[in-house]
This record gives sequence, C-alpha cells and structure tokens, in this order.
Amino acid sequence: MRFPLKETVMTGVCVTILCGLGTWQIKRLHWKDTIIDRLNAEYEHKNQGIESTRLAALAVENAPIAYGTVEGRLLRDSSLLLGPRPEEGRMGYHLLVPLLLEDGHTLIVHAGWVN
Repeated sequence: MRFPLKETVMTGVCVTILCGLGTWQIKRLHWKDTIIDRLNAEYEHKNQGIESTRLAALAVENAPIAYGTVEGRLLRDSSLLLGPRPEEGRMGYHLLVPLLLEDGHTLIVHAGWVN
C-alpha cells in the first residue's frame, strides 16, 4: 500500500492554517476583553470630572477611551463628518467635533449621528 503523499501534505498545511487562525482568534479575544475592561473601568468614573492630570495620563498610556465630564469650547468650524454610514436603514454621518479645554488640551467629541 502506497502512502498518499499529496493528500498528507495538504492535510498538514490545512491543519497548520486552522491552528494559526484559532490562535489569532484567541489573541483577538484577549485584546477585546482588555478594551471592555478599560471601558468598564471608565464607566465607574462616570460621575467624576476628567481633570487634566488624568487626561495627560491617558495620553501617555495611549488609551483614547475616557468617560466623564469636561468643560471647554466646541470648535464647530473644525467639525468632521465621518461616513456616509447606514444606521437604522438610513444613510448619514457621524459628527465629530473638537473640544478645546481650558488647559489647552483638545478632545474629539462624538456629537452623534446626523443625516
């Protein structure tokens, strides 16, 4: 009986690809869990203001997600429409507006969806 070399090699290649994809999915799961944990940690600060020292720490950590309240001036002339994107069967845009804080930092505020 002759050993089917071509089929064995193809099976080995397919198994290797599937194992690689499974590993990638597990790494992606951990990455998403980290994002969700950061969001949940930020939601715990929901009744607190975001002071400039916390903003600076978020910038150093390269963590663009923060939840809280800030005061500043909206720079409406620098608004950005992101899209077009469908939402609930309608086409529209995500409105992004820069917010200039008193200490000179600038935040991007998602002002909602417009059509």
